[in-house]
Amino acid sequence: MSAGPILGMYILGIFTTRANEPGTLVGLLTGVLCFAWAGFGAYITKHKFPTLSQDISGCYANSTLGVFNATTPVTFSEGVTEILNVTDVKKE
Repeated sequence: MSAGPILGMYILGIFTTRANEPGTLVGLLTGVLCFAWAGFGAYITKHKFPTLSQDISGCYANSTLGVFNATTPVTFSEGVTEILNVTDVKKE
């Protein structure tokens, strides 16, 4: 809850020379209080979102057509020459 106000105080100190200690402390405390108000308010109210139905009847992915059960053959190669199709070239 204090990372935002501390970052604001740091950036204020980097980019301006007119900032003084009382002003930055008031800004820091105001930021912490705003974050605490929003954080604790969200924790106390705990808005409940409606859940969606998990019924899968009529879903095409639940069919037995075998469309989603397709497999791809996997080939293994022994070496780099087999992958790159390198042939023996005889030097004379």
